[in-house]
Amino acid sequence: MGATLTTYASALKEHYPEPLIQEQLNHRAVALWHLERKAKPFGGRQGEIPIHTGRNVGVGARAENGTLPTAGNQGFAESTISTKYNYARGEITGPSIARSRGDTYAFARIIDTEMRGAIADLRQDCERQAFGDGSGVLTNVSVASTNLTTVTVSSVKYLAVGMLIDIELRSDGTNRAAGVSVDAIDATNKTISISAAATVITTDSLYRKDSRNLEMMGFGGIAYNSDPEDLNTTGVGVLQGLDQATHSTWKASYFTNSGTDRSIGFEEIQEAFDDVEILGSSYPNRLFSSHVVRRRLVRDEIVDKRYAQDMSPLELEAGFDWYRFGNIPLVPSKDCERAYNGDKGILYGISLDEMALYEDKPVGFLDYDGAILSRVSNKDAWEFTVAYYGEIATHKRNAHFAIIDIDDA
Repeated sequence: MGATLTTYASALKEHYPEPLIQEQLNHRAVALWHLERKAKPFGGRQGEIPIHTGRNVGVGARAENGTLPTAGNQGFAESTISTKYNYARGEITGPSIARSRGDTYAFARIIDTEMRGAIADLRQDCERQAFGDGSGVLTNVSVASTNLTTVTVSSVKYLAVGMLIDIELRSDGTNRAAGVSVDAIDATNKTISISAAATVITTDSLYRKDSRNLEMMGFGGIAYNSDPEDLNTTGVGVLQGLDQATHSTWKASYFTNSGTDRSIGFEEIQEAFDDVEILGSSYPNRLFSSHVVRRRLVRDEIVDKRYAQDMSPLELEAGFDWYRFGNIPLVPSKDCERAYNGDKGILYGISLDEMALYEDKPVGFLDYDGAILSRVSNKDAWEFTVAYYGEIATHKRNAHFAIIDIDDA
């Protein structure tokens, strides 16, 4: 028998035509990018923003020599802001650091790859939170079950194999499963396998471990016409300390179709802009949607493509390929949806002029002691922690809108 690839298998080298690891993950964080352009430093006990909420009602017409109207006054309230704390933690063994110390031995130094990856992953989770409501809900339980390791959920978009999760009653945090791992995901049937059996009901939700009601506020809770806790019965509380029932102007324009999917056109979007203008004399300057909702609007010729020669230097720098509704850019994000809202699309109209990202600490390593890496006790290993202290807040809630129940199937 002559020589073959089989007989020469041990003599042949592996060939790697590309010198670097090829990225397969989408690290774009478009909402966070927009908000970071206007990030503001934050400190002290809490932030307080005075807002004008009411007119002087001491106004009226009278007959000659009639009694003047009863005196009134302007109405004011104070919204409060406290930052939220997000972390990503990693651990690296000494041998893995040694064996990846140069291009001769590895495609990438493990210490650099893990650190850069943790920063990117924390930013990605903050991007998800930017479209959330502060509750930390990743998805809802959609089918009740008893003592099973398989859980049916409304969406698997924000879940990943290996993720540690809690399953808790949304309204008060009653625990069904604490710190269980996601062992498998069936995206077609929207089921997951978890590491320990749990009894769940349809008013339960899934959260990152120990994160319930501790995440940043996002467009979902801000662009709403009631308190964020009413959106998904989460117990997350009111927005920036103001009860919407007490302060009637503290709400966004919110358009639903009672849970039924529908297509939207120019009139529905213009109605939302008009409503914002009527309520607060403001005008959203960005539209955010999923990619599917964008395709629907393009298909129906509701938005127009804006080419490079028509874009500003800032838009070109961002690398975004934008469509526009009139002069308002439509920005798609992979995270612009409510994972607990099934397949119903959302279109947000956001006034970035009335929104701010307040930061105690931008995304970076916990290195207050001067050291990024810390030795793991009794192990040949090192750990690091990436942290971000921040909160998304609005100065004028009625400057924003949301249109939900958009067909994006």
